[in-house]
Amino acid sequence: MKRRFILCLGPGATEDQHNAFGAFLQMSYPNAGWWHRIPDAWLIMDVTNEGLKAPILRDAVKAHYPSIHCLVLEFRKDGTSTWAGFGPSSGPLDWFTWIRDQWVAKF
Repeated sequence: MKRRFILCLGPGATEDQHNAFGAFLQMSYPNAGWWHRIPDAWLIMDVTNEGLKAPILRDAVKAHYPSIHCLVLEFRKDGTSTWAGFGPSSGPLDWFTWIRDQWVAKF
């Protein structure tokens, strides 16, 4: 299934980390395409069904950007979507309650 992803990173990522992540995508998913012109944001697409999924990208981010929080939104050709993330999940800096309660539940 064709999939598109929006990957957002928290602050602090370095150019070397971005380069290493781009190399990972190129080596692991050679038919995937990506756009990375905004610092700390990536648009990624898997049009040949190479198996990319939001949790896979989240885990790759954790490996290439240690301690950098992230949010991966996945949009599928059939109209369904999902997401995965790494970051604060409680307290005033919680990244995910609004996504669960508003973005997902009310759409």
